[in-house]
Amino acid sequence: MREAIHIELADTGQKQSEALAFVERTYQKTFGTTPPPPHIVIAGWYQGQVVGTMGINTCDEGRSLRLEELYTFDQSQAPLPCVRDKMMEYGRWVATMPHLSGPLLFAGSCYANRVGKEYGWCEHSDKVHRAALRLGIVFHEVRGAVLQRERVPHTDRAFYEAEEKPRLYMVSVAQVREALRSRTEQLVQHGRLTFGRSIPTTQR
Repeated sequence: MREAIHIELADTGQKQSEALAFVERTYQKTFGTTPPPPHIVIAGWYQGQVVGTMGINTCDEGRSLRLEELYTFDQSQAPLPCVRDKMMEYGRWVATMPHLSGPLLFAGSCYANRVGKEYGWCEHSDKVHRAALRLGIVFHEVRGAVLQRERVPHTDRAFYEAEEKPRLYMVSVAQVREALRSRTEQLVQHGRLTFGRSIPTTQR
């Protein structure tokens, strides 16, 4: 039987270095960009190599969300509450093995809920949006959001200049988690996936 993919928080210097190097390589190959590193990174390992990542940004410790800095819109008209200590941002969501994208997003949502986050922000192209919708996630588009191009780092600019422009969305972190729970648990039951203790997958 194939070795299981192991998903855990990249919470040491070595793990973080490996995960962020994977993100940089993958984004360079796919988008020709080098995105800024996330505050928190969760990664999937297979045979000792990183094969997927899920990044999380929060407003904790006086920080701001990357998307909060790049887009302007009327937060009072946002589709979900903009409560700073309850907000987080999904990003750096990449995988090089099949059936791993959903479990990475599930792991990120479990972790975010554990640290008190309820509302998630994300951006993606229509192609990625269609793929994510097939996972059963309910997205709420942030109407009227305007990208401030001058705020985009030069190393990340090509992502926003692609033919398919990204759009800004909000989600319920708990809804994302539960939409992905069943298919993720099936992979665990079949011995294809394991989680580190840093990922609280049993909470509901």
